[in-house]
Amino acid sequence: MPLLRKRKTVSSGRTTSTVPGRGDRNSFWSQQFRLGVFCSALTVVLATVMVFQLMPSQVALEAGQVATNTVKAPAKVRFVSQILTAQAKQQAANDPANIVYDHDRTVAQASSKSLLDAISQVAKIRDNTLMALEDKVRTLTANANLGLGSDTARQMLQLTADDWRTVTAESTRVLDRVMAQPVYADQLTEARNQVSDMIGRDLSAAQANCVAALVRPFVNSNMVFNAQATQLRQDDAVAKVEPVYVEVEKGQAIIRDGEVVKPTDLETLEALGLRQPAISWQEIIGTYGVVALLMLGLFLYILHFGEQVLVRQRLLLMLGIVMFLTVVGAKFAIPGHAILAYMFPLAAVSMLLAVLLDVRLALVVTVILGLLIGMLAENSMEMVIISIVTGTVGAFAIWRAERSTNFVFAGVFVSLADFMAILAMRLIGGNYDPMGLATLAGASVVNGALSASLTFAAFSVMGSIFGITTVLQLLELAHPNQPLLRRLMREAPGTYHHSIVVSNLAEQAAELIGGDPLLVRVGAFYHDIGKVVRPYFFVENQANVENVHDRLDPKTSAQIIQNHVSDGVQLAQKSRLPNRIVDIVAQHHGDGLVGYFYHRATEQQTDVNPEDYRYPGPRPRSKEAALVMLADSVEAAVRAASQSGKFDAEGSNGAGERSAISETIALKVSQVIEARLAEGQLDECDLTLKDLDLIRRTFISILEGIYHPRIEYPGGTQQGNGGKKIARQAESGAR
Repeated sequence: MPLLRKRKTVSSGRTTSTVPGRGDRNSFWSQQFRLGVFCSALTVVLATVMVFQLMPSQVALEAGQVATNTVKAPAKVRFVSQILTAQAKQQAANDPANIVYDHDRTVAQASSKSLLDAISQVAKIRDNTLMALEDKVRTLTANANLGLGSDTARQMLQLTADDWRTVTAESTRVLDRVMAQPVYADQLTEARNQVSDMIGRDLSAAQANCVAALVRPFVNSNMVFNAQATQLRQDDAVAKVEPVYVEVEKGQAIIRDGEVVKPTDLETLEALGLRQPAISWQEIIGTYGVVALLMLGLFLYILHFGEQVLVRQRLLLMLGIVMFLTVVGAKFAIPGHAILAYMFPLAAVSMLLAVLLDVRLALVVTVILGLLIGMLAENSMEMVIISIVTGTVGAFAIWRAERSTNFVFAGVFVSLADFMAILAMRLIGGNYDPMGLATLAGASVVNGALSASLTFAAFSVMGSIFGITTVLQLLELAHPNQPLLRRLMREAPGTYHHSIVVSNLAEQAAELIGGDPLLVRVGAFYHDIGKVVRPYFFVENQANVENVHDRLDPKTSAQIIQNHVSDGVQLAQKSRLPNRIVDIVAQHHGDGLVGYFYHRATEQQTDVNPEDYRYPGPRPRSKEAALVMLADSVEAAVRAASQSGKFDAEGSNGAGERSAISETIALKVSQVIEARLAEGQLDECDLTLKDLDLIRRTFISILEGIYHPRIEYPGGTQQGNGGKKIARQAESGAR
C-alpha cells in the first residue's frame, strides 16, 4: 500500500485529491510496524524450525564409534541410499572395461630403431681387433643403454659371425612380434619376461640368452591412455546406474551392541529420523539469512499489494500459522524420506490461501515455502520446482471455487502437475527407471488427493475461525431456501422483490469496477432483512393497506425505519451470517437522514434535531457496501417515480415515451449518486470517479430494461405505462 494514497471524491461537481490525515497516517505506520514485527517473528520461528531438531535425538553416534547398545528400526522404511548409490557409480566408473587405451604404432618403430642402434654398437666392438676381450667386455657392460651383464657380454663377443647374424635377425623378429601386441604400462614386466618364450628353439642356449638380453630393454608400453574417450564411457556407465534402495523392516537391528558404526548405518538412522547431523554455525547464519530475505519479500508484497491482510490482524495470524505448520510438516516429512517428500501436500497451502485470501498472495507464499522446502531437502532444486509448480497449479485450479467438485478437479490437476514436474526433472538428470517412475506416479496421486482433501476440510473451519467469508458460504446463503430469505419472502414480499432488483443492480456494477460480485449479490439479498420485524411499516409491503405512518408522528416513524438496520444486524448475527454480510446490512444506509420524515418534522415544528433522524451507520467502508447503498437508494427512487406517475410521459408514440422514461431514470440515478456524495456517505470506501460513472451507467441501463414501456395487445390487455396511452387512443378512435 503506498504511503500516500490519493482518493478522488466529488463535492459540488469538483474533483479533489486528498491524502491521509494525521489519524490515517498514524494508522498506516501502526499497521506497518505490526507487519514488521510479524515478519521478524516469523523469520525467527521458521529459521529455528529449519535449523534445529524438533524432537530429542535418540541416537548420538558418529562413524567409527563403537555402539554401546543395539538400535532397532521403529518403523518400516524404504529409501535411496546415497552412499551405496555413490559406491555403485564409482565402481561403474572404475570398471577396467570403461578405461580406453589407444595402440601407439610409433612406439614399436622407435623400439626397433633403438634395437638396431644397440646391435650396431655391439658389432663395432666385436669387429675391433685392437681391443682385448676383457676390455671389450668392460666396454659393453659400461653402456647403460644395453644393460648387459659381464657374462652375457662375453657370450656376445665370443659368438661366431654366423651365430651373431642369427642373433641379430632373431632379436629383430622377436621385438617386432612382442611390440605387435598391446603392451600396457602395468604389464611391461610380464611382456619382457615373455621374450624368452618367443625365441626360436633352433638357437643355442648362448644365442637365446643374447637375443633375450638385446630385446628386453627395448620392449616398451605401446598403449596410450585416452582421457576423453574414457570420461565419456565412464559417464555413460554412471548414468546407467540405478538408485540403490535400502529397505528396513520394523524391529530390524540397525546397529548392534559392540559393532563399529559405518556410514551406511548413520544413513539408515537418518532415514528413520533417529539421528540429527551436526550443524555448523555457518549453516545456522546462512539459514537465518535466507529466511530473513524471503520474509522481507513477503513484507514488501503485503505492504504494497496485500491491504486486505495488512489491515486485519487475524488474517496475518492465520497466514503465520499456515506457514509455520507447513514448515514443521516439511521438517518431519522431507529430510531422509525419498518417497514421502514427493507426497508432501504444499499445494494445499496454496489452494487454501487462494480460496480464503487472494490468489496473488497464495502464489507469493508458494514460492517462499517452495524455496524453504528445497533447503530442507538438502538444497534440492528438484523439490523447489515441484513444490512451486504444484502450488501454482493448485492455486489457479481452486481459485473462486463455487462447487465441491472444484476441489476434486483441483486435486487431479495437482497430481498431473506433480508427476509432470517429477518426470521433467528426472529426464534432465537421466534418472528415469520405470519402477521408480511408477512409484513416484503413485506419490503424485497421493499428493493431489491430500492437497484437495486438506483444503476442503480446512477452508470452512479456518474461514469461520478467522472471520473470512468463503465463496461456498456465499453460494449457500444465496439459495432461496435459506431460513432468513424464506421468511423475507413470506412476511415481506415487497422487500424481497426490492432486494432481488437491488442485487441485480449492484452485482453487475461490481463486475465492472472490480468488486466482489457474489458478495454484493448476497449482501443485497440480506441488506433489508430487518424489515421482517415490522414489514407493514414499509411502503413496499403495504399493498392495498392503509399506511400506518399516517397515524404516527415523524420522529416515531423515523425511529421505526431506522430500527430496521439494527434489527437486521441482530437477525444476521443470530443466524451466524458472515461478518462481511453483517457489515453490508449495517452500512447500507450509512449515517444518512431518514429524509421523508425529517422533512415532515421540519414542516410541523422548528426545533428538530437532525441527529434524531439519522441511521445508526457506520458509513460504507468497502466497495461492496457502497454498491448496495447506491443500488438500494436508486431502486427506491426510480420505483417511487414510476408509482407517482412521472413515467406517464406525453408523446405521440412509444419512442417518445421511452425517451421520457429514460430521461427520468437517468435523472433519478444521477441525483441519488450526487446526493450520497454530497452527504459524505462514500468518503470511507474506495470508489473513484471512474467507478461512479460506470455504476451510474450500469444502473441506468438495467433500470431502463425493467421500466421500459409496453404496448396494449388486442383485447384490452395492458402492458405497462405505454398501454394507458394506446388505450386512450383506441377509445378515442372508437368514439
